[in-house]
Amino acid sequence: MGWRKTLAFTVAGYLIAFASEKLSITTGFPYGWHYYTDDTSHQELWVGGCFF
Repeated sequence: MGWRKTLAFTVAGYLIAFASEKLSITTGFPYGWHYYTDDTSHQELWVGGCFF
């Protein structure tokens, strides 16, 4: 498929995943209400309230 399509698919997938995670934290859609605690924040990468 080529590196351009692969890169475009990867970027689109990341943006969709990040947006759905952020929406779930703030609105409960699409995964239901959940939240993250700061207990393990020193062990994880936090971006915009989400950890990775």
